Amino acid sequence: MVRRKIPVRPAVLILAVLPLLPSQDAGKENASIRGTVKEFPGGAPAPEVSIRLHGSTMSREVSTDSSGRYELTDIHPGNYSLSTHGAHYGRTPLGVLAPIKRVRLVPGQDMTVDFEVKKEAGIAGRVLDVDKNPVPNARIQVWARIFIGGSPSFGQCGSARTNDLGEFRVSGLADGRYYISAGIRLLPFRKRPAGAKQDTKPKLADVGVFYPSGLSVVSAAPIDLGAGEQREGIDLALPRMETYCLSGSVAAGAASSGNLGLIAFDGGWRGYIAQGAFRGNEEFEVCGIPPGFYHLEASTSIDGTHLSFGRAEVMIGRRHESVGPVHLVSGVKVPGKVIIVGANPPEPLPKGIRVSLTPIQGRLIRKGEEISAQVDTAGDFTIPNVFPDERWLEVRQLPPRYYVKEARMGAQDARYEPIRPGSSELTIVLAPDGASVSGTVAEQDGVVPPEVIVVLAPSPLPQTGAPGLVRTQWADQAGGFAFDTVVPGEYFLLAFMGLLPGEGENLDFLRAHLSKAEELTLKPRDRKSANLKVLNAH
Repeated sequence: MVRRKIPVRPAVLILAVLPLLPSQDAGKENASIRGTVKEFPGGAPAPEVSIRLHGSTMSREVSTDSSGRYELTDIHPGNYSLSTHGAHYGRTPLGVLAPIKRVRLVPGQDMTVDFEVKKEAGIAGRVLDVDKNPVPNARIQVWARIFIGGSPSFGQCGSARTNDLGEFRVSGLADGRYYISAGIRLLPFRKRPAGAKQDTKPKLADVGVFYPSGLSVVSAAPIDLGAGEQREGIDLALPRMETYCLSGSVAAGAASSGNLGLIAFDGGWRGYIAQGAFRGNEEFEVCGIPPGFYHLEASTSIDGTHLSFGRAEVMIGRRHESVGPVHLVSGVKVPGKVIIVGANPPEPLPKGIRVSLTPIQGRLIRKGEEISAQVDTAGDFTIPNVFPDERWLEVRQLPPRYYVKEARMGAQDARYEPIRPGSSELTIVLAPDGASVSGTVAEQDGVVPPEVIVVLAPSPLPQTGAPGLVRTQWADQAGGFAFDTVVPGEYFLLAFMGLLPGEGENLDFLRAHLSKAEELTLKPRDRKSANLKVLNAH
């Protein structure tokens, strides 16, 4: 692997390259942003598009006028994101009309930021059964590939139901690559009669399908849409195949009744195929399940708030299966302590630090969970109510130059492996000597391309790691970037255009590009700068 060492420049030089970085002594004069939003293709003004400004100190929202113009005034200096929202244009998998733009405002600045929104694309077709008969009221879902915490996943971008002729249309899509699925209905859970013998024969049934005829997203054919394109003739034929039943029970004691869900997983995609209810000590059954890997989830709730929760992994092969009893667990409290390296015991911690335990990819935050807590000035915290399944640790709102040096729950290193709440106290060690790196990105001719994401990854690249171990950020309107509060150590630094949402945190993707990475060594309190060339992600 060929690696290029980054030449270290004095930190003051970066101010000459990034005139838009805020100054410590610039005063309190506020700034403004104005611009136009136009349609692509054609360049016509885009009226009634919502422009949302969001930053750590303030948020604002305005709409474009009939000429596609907008203006945001009286903005505090600092770092902000600008996003576009509205109807009649194509929405990206992130739910916005155009790529989010990051800006840095200095006192008194009047900045121009223009957007280009694309005419909405659509997909239309029919759903048929194996006998070529139309399937009414079939569920249509449109998916796009994304990454969550660096893990491959799929986000739903649109949905529809077929009419009595089996026809459907999904609108409001941006240009891009999509996958489409069709299914008849969610399978119902039902009470299994006591003493009933299970039929050992499979049942023929129509099952869900990914376009054109795949049983999973892995075997699906992608549909590539251009801006404003209306794709017709996307027909899906539901296969008829042998299906099986799943029976089981939920352990009584935690509650007398609750809800059940059967969730399919494949290639980062997840989707419910069955929902229903259970009663304690009663055996349930759901039939019509095609072969595959599933999670069976059981939960109890009051007024929509989950009180207890349980999960079992299920593999449906070529026979009926039984599971259980599924044991329910309640949320647990997670106590913890935050300390600072070298601090005197009486010295209070900075205010505002929050500790969170977020679900690993494919798991949801259940309603009623309280997965984060604020650390008091003595360093103590208690996360109030977390279900005890695997979680990633996140420490947020750290003051400048503070970083997580160590984090452990028992023998587990919470920086590199998921932890299970309830096993022991969580201990977090902070250090106040973080480094920083900043710089600019540009193409070969010095032009700043749009939609560039800069990636700062530890070297060597670990096999696994908690969210935030690989850090990413959008380059601003001048091509600038700045990573503050960086853990001292060895790093790779890259800049990409054309990344899918969240792809810059994917370790497998990064490994394929390390031969083109810049290599950087950061010592405690270092301030370094670099100029990066932009790589095409694909």
